[in-house]
Amino acid sequence: MKTDKITSSYRKSFGENQFAVDVSMQTNDEKSISKVLSAGGEAYIDEVEMLNGEARYSGAVVFNLLYVDDTGECHVLSEKVDINGKVLNDKISPLTKPIFAVEVVDVKVNNVTDDTAK
Repeated sequence: MKTDKITSSYRKSFGENQFAVDVSMQTNDEKSISKVLSAGGEAYIDEVEMLNGEARYSGAVVFNLLYVDDTGECHVLSEKVDINGKVLNDKISPLTKPIFAVEVVDVKVNNVTDDTAK
């Protein structure tokens, strides 16, 4: 008779951080931004340090902007912004296994000039 091993895990949130990230993206050639077609962002955590009472993390947000120049050609601008933060909670210990869920809530283009988008 074969038995399957059943495992379970209990995941509890120790805290969360949310902050705004600004970036100015500039065309690197003589192409001018005529129209922005789409803007998006993706975030990731690449380093975590677990201490007594706090979890420090670092990562980045990668922004992509699809635009059309004055000749009608499509181009993509990409820019990476580093992020650093920490979560404070007395229940965090160096033995805690970190699982970070990172998401970009909203991406908004505030200002567009001939060669820069913010």
